[in-house]
Amino acid sequence: MDVLRPLKLSEVTTPPATPGTGEVVLYAENKVFYSKNSDGLVTSLGSGGSTPLFPPAFLYQTIKVVQTLADFPTPIGNEIFLVDNTIYFIDNGDLDISGYTIVFAQRSQLNGFGQNVSKISSTTAGTLGNPYVFFKSGTNLFMNDLEIECKGNYQLIWEHIGNGTVPEGESFDLNRINILNEQTAGHGCQLGYVKDIRQGFIGTFSCFNFEQGFITAGAWTGGFRVDNTIFIFCSGVFFGSDPLDPVTFARRMSSNANLSVPSGSIGYDFPQSSFPMDGQYQLQEGNASGAGTYVTLWSGIHPSRYPEANFKNNTGIQNTFAGVEWISTSDNVVVTAVANTWYKVPIASATVKDATWVSYANGVITYDSSNSLDASIITRISATGKANDIVQIKIVKTDSLLVETDLIISTITIQGSTAQGRAENVTIPTTAQMNLDDELSVWVRNTSGTSNVTVLQGANFILGQK
Repeated sequence: MDVLRPLKLSEVTTPPATPGTGEVVLYAENKVFYSKNSDGLVTSLGSGGSTPLFPPAFLYQTIKVVQTLADFPTPIGNEIFLVDNTIYFIDNGDLDISGYTIVFAQRSQLNGFGQNVSKISSTTAGTLGNPYVFFKSGTNLFMNDLEIECKGNYQLIWEHIGNGTVPEGESFDLNRINILNEQTAGHGCQLGYVKDIRQGFIGTFSCFNFEQGFITAGAWTGGFRVDNTIFIFCSGVFFGSDPLDPVTFARRMSSNANLSVPSGSIGYDFPQSSFPMDGQYQLQEGNASGAGTYVTLWSGIHPSRYPEANFKNNTGIQNTFAGVEWISTSDNVVVTAVANTWYKVPIASATVKDATWVSYANGVITYDSSNSLDASIITRISATGKANDIVQIKIVKTDSLLVETDLIISTITIQGSTAQGRAENVTIPTTAQMNLDDELSVWVRNTSGTSNVTVLQGANFILGQK
């Protein structure tokens, strides 16, 4: 069996008669490589020195290096159409594309050699409502390892409006991109407008001094992920929905971006209608600071309280803490007409606090999210009635099929009546997994007889995440 071994490279001053097997020898005078294979054949491998890695006749099939505008395809009007199945590498510290818009093909890609090395810029200005566009696509748009600088007013870097020609759906994908704008306030430059695509991804992305971020619109058949992204000295809406053509996502919109949001600006501006499913709106592990609005409210309530949102481990942005607490504001009499029979405690009035993913009515908590919740449950009750009656109290979970499950039962001995001021206190903790439409309620039975039991004002019930 042949063993693969690395070739040995050495330099000699006279042409070698017979290089050793497995050696590559560079003859210093004429810069020619010689090698000897296992059959003893000595072969010239071509010139050394500054000769390219591949011979001059070699042509890449899918790679094009761009050092000047002339290296792009010939413009048609003011648009440069990238060729399908081609990656364009920008080998220029500041490639000026002023006057032109680069249009992506379905399987084209625009790369640099590093976001601090390769740069594209333009001085062409647009107008309010008619911006100059750097890059546009109706199919896919993929860019990596680039710096982009806006040097004119009313410039839009990305315009991506899906045309429905990509069988699996159009994608918008930016990786390791740095965006610069050193103009004074009022320049009106915007990052992107993205509509009717399948999915978008922005990763390792930094942006400085923009007056509008990424505005999304139309029907997306997938989701939108923003990862390791920072916005500094920016204003306007950073990530949001077009109010005239609101976006809807078929999958999640997630972000862990670090946003500095000044007064009058909005970090995330999506309506509730953008998220048809529970848990789609995911702001997790992110950071927001500044005097602006971090997340647009829904009907005056923070989105983190709604089932469609799931915000976790953020700094500055309110997180989602699924659950609720009710506190009774009056005494509630449980009529125990039949001994040793369970009766639901009727909470006539209560203060309800921090209801998230749940609804409340008359002492019953209903879980409203399709995201399952491993829950911690606790109720505290003060009860009065006939002295020495044995009373049991339980927490019941009722599922969407009306199947009841006793989570826990506690037994107390009644000390006396309300008038006697001899209440018996009990705290009952337990856990459960909550699923959509599950209900939680408190029940009482008198095992000693038919005397009524009074649950005093101030009883409370807490549902929270474990």
